[in-house]
Amino acid sequence: MSSQENTRSIEEHLQVIPFELEIIKQDFEKRSSEVEKKIEQLEEEK
Repeated sequence: MSSQENTRSIEEHLQVIPFELEIIKQDFEKRSSEVEKKIEQLEEEK
């Protein structure tokens, strides 16, 4: 593998990372909003 090919594959990996991070972030936000709803329900039941 030439260094040029190596650099290109690294750049491709770097483009994929933000996409995966965005998915993780969205998943986290969805879960945290579900937790907030559950807490609100528990508060109302008291």
